[in-house]
Amino acid sequence: MLFSKPHLSALALLGVTTATPVTPSPKLYSLPQIARFENSPNAMPIPDAPVGIYGDLLFNGFVAVSIGVGGNPVAGILAQSPPNVIGYGALSQLDNLQGQPAMTVVYPDTTVQYFDLTSFYFGCVTSLGNGEVAIPAACTVRATCISPAGNTVKSQDFVFARNGGSIQNMVEATPTGFKGCQSVTFRTTGRDAVLQAGIGTGLDTISYTVYSTKPLSR
Repeated sequence: MLFSKPHLSALALLGVTTATPVTPSPKLYSLPQIARFENSPNAMPIPDAPVGIYGDLLFNGFVAVSIGVGGNPVAGILAQSPPNVIGYGALSQLDNLQGQPAMTVVYPDTTVQYFDLTSFYFGCVTSLGNGEVAIPAACTVRATCISPAGNTVKSQDFVFARNGGSIQNMVEATPTGFKGCQSVTFRTTGRDAVLQAGIGTGLDTISYTVYSTKPLSR
């Protein structure tokens, strides 16, 4: 007898285990993107229209803002790629009716499953009221990567410091570990309590990679 009963039992169990079907993960296509918002149809000096879908992501709670033509700023900060940025807070007359500002893959008919955030430029300004903005303002922007399962992957703070001038360049933020994000949310707190309610935040030149079940093109 070549096999004892224990050996036969082990083989039987092995056969059951290897016969269990494994569902393959869908093939995903990656596409690096840099959102500069220069062809955004909604950009205007006094913002009142949401950004919507741009570069295969939905920019929820943001407005497109034209803050300077020919390098001449009208909002206290210089766009990283003039003249358009996206903004929230005092840079938006929508009062964030769409909810917390976020870039997300959650919108109808998308094939994008998630994305990795590499970098973005940002700056903050104070409000003069009536949608007008004035000088740069010190602020902290917290970005949070949320997974498709709804878990927090990573949360990171980025600081914009005021240098005392009336116009400033945006600063670069380079998140680490922002991979596999279904959404990235943004929240700003002013570093001056007096100006807290009047802080507007602008973002520009956002670098990320999307992952889709179908090939994408720019």
